[in-house]
Amino acid sequence: MNANNIIQVAAGKGRTVWLQNLLTELLPQLNQPSTDYQTWFDSLIEVMEHRGLTQPTQQKDYLSDVRNAIKVLDLDHPALEFVNFDTSTWVQINNRASDRLGERKTKSIDNPDAIVQRATTLLGSYQWSEIAAGLGI
Repeated sequence: MNANNIIQVAAGKGRTVWLQNLLTELLPQLNQPSTDYQTWFDSLIEVMEHRGLTQPTQQKDYLSDVRNAIKVLDLDHPALEFVNFDTSTWVQINNRASDRLGERKTKSIDNPDAIVQRATTLLGSYQWSEIAAGLGI
């Protein structure tokens, strides 16, 4: 496979057309010895921010796509060390996700008797849609 084909396959790891186009443009720079990987990563983040992806939680999936694209070039590419969030940023991202999950799981029912009464009423109906709703409760 020639270099252009590898770049196209790697760019195909992007989940959106704009990211695929960006990867097609930027990935060849990673094969140049003069490339500063940290600067390359910083410019990538700037493009994301310009597209309205300002928070790491918004950028994380795109960053994973970029890392997967780089791995197509070389599984142990030295840029992978730089093209990543630091550990504390990943911890914050994961804590936010688990906090949201915890909030969903710990909500209590304020008036369970009213819910039971409503389900009983719906189950006594002659309309199939109300019976189905009662079963759903």
